[in-house]
Amino acid sequence: MNLEEKEKIKKLREEGLGYKKISNELGISVNTIKSFCRNNNLAGTFTPKKCYCKGCGKEIIQKERTKKKIFCSEECKRKWWNRNRAKLDKTKLEEHACLNCHKPFKAYPHENRKYCCHTCYIEDRFRGGDGDE
Repeated sequence: MNLEEKEKIKKLREEGLGYKKISNELGISVNTIKSFCRNNNLAGTFTPKKCYCKGCGKEIIQKERTKKKIFCSEECKRKWWNRNRAKLDKTKLEEHACLNCHKPFKAYPHENRKYCCHTCYIEDRFRGGDGDE
């Protein structure tokens, strides 16, 4: 990389262009651009995008290197889910038969459910006897 290209990279970074756009414009590898920018304090800073709570619309301040927040509080999250429970994708439910009462019930595939309710689970597990059944 020559001096002219280095100056061009500095200028483009100051204009706000990203590594990929600079790479395409100058025909230099993206990794070369990244390394040069890091070595010359042109790496940029974290600027969080404005995010708003799904429940109340209040602005949420995102922290760097953390999972993106969707709700401003637990209370807001609970209220939103209670209002929008019907919007869940019910198409993935699978039909199963309870191991105890043999009644059909629906559950999501990843849940690995064997019983329709806790009562059936307790009945089947602790049915009685001395354990030699």
